[in-house]
Amino acid sequence: PGLSLVFYFRLTKAGLESARAKNNPARLLQKFCKYAGTADESKASGIDRRWKNIVHIANKDDLKLSFVSKEIVRKFSGKPFLTRSRKEVFRGKNYLELDINQHTSNYVKKKAVFNLKQYLASMILDIGFLVEAQEEDEMPENLIGAVRLEGVNYERDAVEVEWNRVTTTTTDESSES
Repeated sequence: PGLSLVFYFRLTKAGLESARAKNNPARLLQKFCKYAGTADESKASGIDRRWKNIVHIANKDDLKLSFVSKEIVRKFSGKPFLTRSRKEVFRGKNYLELDINQHTSNYVKKKAVFNLKQYLASMILDIGFLVEAQEEDEMPENLIGAVRLEGVNYERDAVEVEWNRVTTTTTDESSES
C-alpha cells in the first residue's frame, strides 16, 4: 500500500513568453521535456537525473512532533533534493508525464516519510518542482510548478484500485491491463 499524488501543470502566459524568448530557465525546461526518458544520452547529458523537488512543511512549529520527527523536519524541510529514484517518462500530444516511484528511494528517505505519515492530516505542505541547473547558461533555477497540500488524510482519501480493471494508455493506443 502506498500513496499516489498526481499534479497537473500548464505553462502560464509568462511561461510561454519566456519560452519564446528562450530565457535560460525556459531552455532548460525545453531540454528536459525533449530529452528526459530518451535514449539519446549524448544530447540528454543526464537530464533525467536533474529533476528536483522541494518539500516545505509550512506549519512545522504548530505540529506536535516527536523528537525524531522534529529532527527530520529541521534537517529536510525546505531543502531541495534530486529525485534520482526510478522515473518513467510518458509523452503524448502536448503533454509530458513524469512518474516518480518514491518506493524505490533510499532507506533514509523512506524512513523519514514513514515517520511523518501520522502527521500528514495536520500538515500544510508546499511542494515545488524544478530541473537542476548545472551550467551558467541554465541559471537561474526557476520553479516549474508548485502545490500546497493541506489536510491530506491518508485513511479518508485513499481509494482501492481494482488493478485488473486499470486501463493503460500509450501515445498511440489504449490496451486493457
